[in-house]
Amino acid sequence: MMVALSRVFWPRLVEVESCVPWDRAYEESNFKAWRDSLSGDVRKIEATLNQLRVWQSVDSNETEEDWRAQDFFAARVAKTWRAALSAGFPERSFGVRVIDPEDGSIVTFSS
Repeated sequence: MMVALSRVFWPRLVEVESCVPWDRAYEESNFKAWRDSLSGDVRKIEATLNQLRVWQSVDSNETEEDWRAQDFFAARVAKTWRAALSAGFPERSFGVRVIDPEDGSIVTFSS
């Protein structure tokens, strides 16, 4: 469990056709399908593939305290993703965002 959690906080990143997907999200046929569907737009491809839906990683009883814990977790993931992206690709600029839809936070990044 600790190894899996460490890979959430410091993801392995790969570079494919000018895109930087999280290795957990990269699968060649899926990547090609999204590349074709999104007309090769690197930012959109990355934003689509590079997502962590916090509710899938952090259990919740849907209490206010649990929502706050998920928000805290999402903010920490975003912070470490910024550092991992900067360390792995110092020549590139990335936007790391926390999106808050109704079903819980999503952390995502794109060029």
